[in-house]
Amino acid sequence: MEEKRRIDDEEINLYDYFMVIRKRLKLILGIFLIALLVAGVISFLMPSVYRVSAMITPGYLFVDDLETGRLTTVPIDTLENIIASINNDGYNAGIIESLKLDPAEAAIDLNAEILRDAEIIRITHYTGDISLGKRIVDELLNQIDKFYSDRVSINRGGLGASIRIVENEIKKREGQKESLRIQKTEVANENKEIENQKTMIETQKRMIGLQKKTIETQKEVINNDKIKLSNQKVRLTHDKDRLANAKKGILSNIKFENERLALLKGAEKELMKQLKKIEENTRIIMQQRAGLIGGEQGDPISLLLFSNMIQHNIAHGDTIRAQLDRNRLDQESAKSVIRKFEIGLANKDIDLKKLSSKVDDIDVSLKNLDIKIGGEEIALLERDVRIEDENAKLRGLDILLRGKEADLLRIDVALGGEEIAIDNIIQEVEKLKLNKRQVESIRVVKEPAVDPNPVKPRKGLNIAIAGITSLFLGVFLAFSIEWFSKGKRRLDE
Repeated sequence: MEEKRRIDDEEINLYDYFMVIRKRLKLILGIFLIALLVAGVISFLMPSVYRVSAMITPGYLFVDDLETGRLTTVPIDTLENIIASINNDGYNAGIIESLKLDPAEAAIDLNAEILRDAEIIRITHYTGDISLGKRIVDELLNQIDKFYSDRVSINRGGLGASIRIVENEIKKREGQKESLRIQKTEVANENKEIENQKTMIETQKRMIGLQKKTIETQKEVINNDKIKLSNQKVRLTHDKDRLANAKKGILSNIKFENERLALLKGAEKELMKQLKKIEENTRIIMQQRAGLIGGEQGDPISLLLFSNMIQHNIAHGDTIRAQLDRNRLDQESAKSVIRKFEIGLANKDIDLKKLSSKVDDIDVSLKNLDIKIGGEEIALLERDVRIEDENAKLRGLDILLRGKEADLLRIDVALGGEEIAIDNIIQEVEKLKLNKRQVESIRVVKEPAVDPNPVKPRKGLNIAIAGITSLFLGVFLAFSIEWFSKGKRRLDE
């Protein structure tokens, strides 16, 4: 319950504050508007002050370092000395004289300070005349440059002398380089001559190689011919063996036919003997039969028997004669076969003689081919010897060429050394020239410039401060009047 009452009291107090501000709003706004008007009029009536600023850093001199023997940079003066000269009006007299200002009226307010964490000096000059202020700062930079000009001239002169010495060294190195180039050209020409000799020898080797290939081809052709003749000899030998075997067969057949003819002749003799016996027996029987027929006591049966015997003998004789005819025909056939075999045997002998002659011719041809192959092998050996001689020449030229290449490499190394030395010297000259250009009294980091907005008066800031201050003052007066009014009413009650 007490908490609720406390919150209600607070809400009532805040509402009372709001009502007081609302009640005294005209007072507050009146004070606010009057303050803004007064601040604005004063700000616009005040003269404008502008800031002219520039930034510089000390220039550098190049001096020899006794420990390293190299050039090292040293500032032309310390930041503190330069700042002290500016802040103590060390250059004001020169500026007044140069700009032809009235010393009594000239108000030169120069301020120099070191920027934080940088070796840069910021120069500031506040003035109501923008053009004059910029001229003053420009002239200050000129006065500083004149002050250190002697040091700069001396240092640049020393660097110029060093540049001339180094440039003379470059000319000397260029002469040595040209001499090495001439040596390199002479050695390169000698290399070309050696290469031409090598090319000629390589061409000669190729020609000998082609001759060798031609000889090897001819040798291969001869070997192929030899193989063909050897194969032909083998075939002819086989033919001879075949003919010899055929001759043996014919001789065997002739022998067989002669044996068969001899047997036929023996059989013919036997048949002739038998035929003679039969004829003799028939003659005797016929005489006996004739005797029986002439006699008075002829017995018909005996006659019949004699007739049958005679008929049998005649028939048997005809059979034998037929056998004899067949035997004679067989003999003639055997003789004909023997004659054919003998003719075939003679032909085989002729063929054998022809084959033997061909084999002999092939043997002669093979011997001739062996002689040719020997000649080709000798020619190949001669080509191999010539190629080896050319290879020996090439090896000698290669040794000479390697010596020349070593000379070229030595000259190239020397040339490279000269070029490196010349490049280093040129770099040194360029560095010296750059150093000479960089020698200066001061280095302008930022040219003199005028801020576009005046430094004083700051109208917007003045009006804003006046407005905020008047608001606080109006609210304070409103609450003070209300407090006095309430206090008076409580006293009246």
